[in-house]
Amino acid sequence: MKSKNKATIFTAGAMFVLGFILSQFTAAFGVVLIKQILILAGKTSAQIEVFFDSASGYLVQALCMNIAFVIMFVWFYKKYLTKAEVIEKPNKNTSIYVLICVCIGILTLFLLSGILNYFELFVKFIGKSANSVSYPLNTKNYLISLISLALIPAICEELFFRGVLVNSLKEKGEIFAIIFSSIMFAIFHFSLSQLLYPICFGLILSIVYLRTKNIFFPMLLHFINNALTISIQYFSHTTSQFSHSFLNLMYAIITFAIWIVIMYYLFKDFKSHQKNNSSNVDLKNSYTLDLKTKKFNNLIFYGSIILMIVIYIVLICTY
Repeated sequence: MKSKNKATIFTAGAMFVLGFILSQFTAAFGVVLIKQILILAGKTSAQIEVFFDSASGYLVQALCMNIAFVIMFVWFYKKYLTKAEVIEKPNKNTSIYVLICVCIGILTLFLLSGILNYFELFVKFIGKSANSVSYPLNTKNYLISLISLALIPAICEELFFRGVLVNSLKEKGEIFAIIFSSIMFAIFHFSLSQLLYPICFGLILSIVYLRTKNIFFPMLLHFINNALTISIQYFSHTTSQFSHSFLNLMYAIITFAIWIVIMYYLFKDFKSHQKNNSSNVDLKNSYTLDLKTKKFNNLIFYGSIILMIVIYIVLICTY
């Protein structure tokens, strides 16, 4: 059997930028295609606009955008990955890992929501919008929103950010992969009010993936977290509005402190698992590259980060 190639941070940088370009292309192409279909079906411009402003319209756009991540993962998997790196069978009962992911998904939302609220307050203070996308509150749109905002991102984003980027960044070590994939995850969301949350959440998702070597578990964690957010907004009939008070400030500080403690133990468990796993290879030194190639790879990777940050800043400033 032919051995797989080794992914490098060059791969991560190139895929990061390509992921943005391809996802925007498939999203735009999908919208144009659907518009043409609706025109052929006899729909007016006003009816087409109403459709794309609805939850169903957003579902179509979410599918078009996220299909790019699936395509990139399939290519990356065939070229670089083995089955064991993506869907390794858990060394414990699967139900235990499922329970852990459900608990972490719920805890992450509530433990980070306080600090997120104050970050949104800062965003509003500097004159930027921190509003979330809202939909008409009925059962049909709620279910569609769960699919478009929870299920699809959980599957497709995990395939790309954990399956592709984390595995590419492991060349520099798994801790490096955890940190920088989380930063890339946050940048890709292109939302000033949601800059902090994806970084924190991405850290957990990356640790869970590298700890279990099974992409299903970060997908489940991601889905639980997003679905719970949508459900709270749906059943409370409001977005994440809050009052600025001393109690809310204490809630933010205390819950974020608890999250830091949880993250400490996650990292500790992750590093302990690395040491105790005799089959674990030092990925940082698993193969060598000449100095010129390493410099070029670093240039591409960090250049891609800078490029995406520039795009991020431009989009935020013009929003």
